[in-house]
Parts: sequence; structure tokens; C-alpha cells
Amino acid sequence: MQSALETLRSRTPALIWKSARGEYSVDDAAMHRWFEQCMREGRWPPEDPQRELFVSDEEAPPFGQREENR
Repeated sequence: MQSALETLRSRTPALIWKSARGEYSVDDAAMHRWFEQCMREGRWPPEDPQRELFVSDEEAPPFGQREENR
């Protein structure tokens, strides 16, 4: 088992990552590239798609001034 894990770690890109404590984890290079691209483009962390929710109509701005109508 150990030799199989080390073989997967030696590939480029590595398929397995080993922590300093000796724990193993699957390494997903495509996910890492996606995350780096999101960071570069300012899309991470993602924004809440629901924006601000209002509990009552008294708290909400007039309909013409709400975010979804801008």
C-alpha cells in the first residue's frame, strides 16, 4: 500500500498529497487551477446570490430602489 501511495505522489501532477504529519489526501490539480483563477479574477470568496434579505416590508427600500431593479 505504501509503495502505491508513493507512486501516486511521484507523478506530475501529483495525485496524492502527504502532510507533514503523514496524512494522505487526494490532490486535484484542476480544482487548484480553478481556485487560483477565481482568486485572480476577484471571484473568490463568492458573493451571496440572495444579497440582503428583508424580514418585513418596513425594512425594505421602496420597490424601485431595490438591488434587483438596478
